[in-house]
Amino acid sequence: MDGEVIDGESDDVSSTRVGFAMRPATGNNRLAWVPFNALKYCKFPPSAPGRAVRSGDPRGQVGLPKLVLRFTDGEVMRGYKDEVFSHDGNCLNVMLWDEDTRALCRYIVPYSALKAVFFVEEWDSRAAVQESA
Repeated sequence: MDGEVIDGESDDVSSTRVGFAMRPATGNNRLAWVPFNALKYCKFPPSAPGRAVRSGDPRGQVGLPKLVLRFTDGEVMRGYKDEVFSHDGNCLNVMLWDEDTRALCRYIVPYSALKAVFFVEEWDSRAAVQESA
């Protein structure tokens, strides 16, 4: 929630629990216990080394419901309600397109980091409202 990013590995992540143990990739720490309520989100990049790089989210052509995650710090992330979308414990499981890796990544998002999850018709409805004013 403070902007810090810790890269690491964990075989212990379950959104039904209050936190998880992880092995940080760098630094002096051998193990860290991370409570979900201290996180904005936990991102799991795809692990397949030979995966195809895409130009955009392939789910955009399928007609899935659009969703917008609005975080308490003002950040907004867009995605689709697909088969991964679920509520587990105090967290939301969702697949989101990641521009950096050009791939779909699984995210676990604690509800404590969210202002709301919006299901929308269009990505940005503000433009239509401003044009009509």
